[in-house]
Amino acid sequence: MSAEWSRLVEFSIPRGIPEVLRYWANEIEKTANELCNDPDCKRIQFKIDINRNCSIDTVDDDDVECLISSLKKLENQIPNVTKEIIQHAIRVYIVKKYRILERRSQSN
Repeated sequence: MSAEWSRLVEFSIPRGIPEVLRYWANEIEKTANELCNDPDCKRIQFKIDINRNCSIDTVDDDDVECLISSLKKLENQIPNVTKEIIQHAIRVYIVKKYRILERRSQSN
């Protein structure tokens, strides 16, 4: 897998309580950056706003692993419905990222 990522992926989340989603996205982002040894929190961004718009940004594929590990580390604390929504959001992000990378490799 290429270490170069097109940065930001944005999409809407169709359900869930926005405040709860936003809280857990923030916790997952913070934990992921800690796992990736990034105290400035610049490598990984995971945001969900009040309208359930989601934006996820990672610098490289190692950061994606930290994002997944962060979710796994916190999963027992996250309410089940919220956890399912966030797991789905991260899967959507990964699929969209790989499609971007695939299109790039085909155009080169």
